[in-house]
Amino acid sequence: MAVTYQGAVVELSGTAVSDETTTFTLTPDNEMPTAMTFDGQVSARGATTWEGEVTAVYDYTAGSAYRLLLAEAETPTSGGYVMTFQPEGTSTSYEEIQVKAAVGYPTIEAEGDGGIQLRTFPFTLTLAPTFTAQ
Repeated sequence: MAVTYQGAVVELSGTAVSDETTTFTLTPDNEMPTAMTFDGQVSARGATTWEGEVTAVYDYTAGSAYRLLLAEAETPTSGGYVMTFQPEGTSTSYEEIQVKAAVGYPTIEAEGDGGIQLRTFPFTLTLAPTFTAQ
């Protein structure tokens, strides 16, 4: 199920690209190891890794979200590329989620009807995300 945020703001390395991005997905993956004991089973929560994807409108002009993400995929920033997501806009005390990520190459999709083309860039976090108030 898709979720639509009102007033959402996406920034790529400080550049606002909300009008060119359609989705920003951040997914945690928790390892949940289990072991059998003589009296049943014991479980524990292990390490959490984070991955996601950001989808941008295909626009090859300089400074577009697509070109910013493509440049990062081609020449990665040491330590990870900074992406910021503000789900409710830029008002004071709203949540801000910031990630540093390694960005991969996008899938290439095209509509046969000449519609808007999108590119989805996968990413893996190099550090845990930060969740703060703006």
